[in-house]
This record gives sequence, structure tokens and C-alpha cells, in this order.
Amino acid sequence: MRTVKKAGVFSDLGPGVTGWALETSSNFLLCALCNDLGAIGPKRLLLGEPNSGTGVYTAANASIAGDKPHNPFTNDTAMFYITSPDVVAADKVVSSTFFFGMANGASGVAGAGVGVSATCATGGGPRQ
Repeated sequence: MRTVKKAGVFSDLGPGVTGWALETSSNFLLCALCNDLGAIGPKRLLLGEPNSGTGVYTAANASIAGDKPHNPFTNDTAMFYITSPDVVAADKVVSSTFFFGMANGASGVAGAGVGVSATCATGGGPRQ
């Protein structure tokens, strides 16, 4: 977890749970913003690394830097273990879509299908 303060300076808080929710009624939807499903968003959204030259989030606007509803963030990488009685080891993920922004469907990016038992890693948001 990482808190970003004003001027883009950050503090690392160590590992923590994402607080995201899983909706399973029709398709699996792993959601940071679905408060109706128990998610704690907008906290703990994925956030990439800071500017490599300055070591701070130089392009962080007011929704990131010092913004209490969004802090802390999940720093760069998140790992999810999904368990459901509807999923067995032989099942395959045939498609995925990653959304970036503050609304479901705001900026969908299609992902490649992977086996359920495979590790699927994605970096955080854009570099600042």
C-alpha cells in the first residue's frame, strides 16, 4: 500500500489487502469501486511507480496527491486468489477486460485469456 501526499511525495505502508469485491451472478467482475458488493473503493486502486527521474508522482493531480478518499493505493501490483464453487481447476479464462478510470467501462482494455491456475500479472496504472 502507498499513500501519495501533496506535491506527489509518497509513503509506503507495506502489504495489505485490496478490499476489492467479486461479483459472480453472471460473469466474474473483480471490482474496486463496487461498494454495493462490499468493495472499499475508491481506496486501493492500482497505482504505478513514480517518475523515475524525480522519485515523486510529478503528474499527480488532486485526485491522487493528498486526496483522502483515494488514499492509500495498491502499489504497482496486486495478486488475487479467486475461489468460487462455480470454478474448477480445468476452467479457462477466455477473455478479460481491464478498466482504468473512476467508472466501470470507462476505458476498457482487452486482456488475453489465461488458465485459471496460471498467474496473470499486470502492472499498475500509467507511470507518472
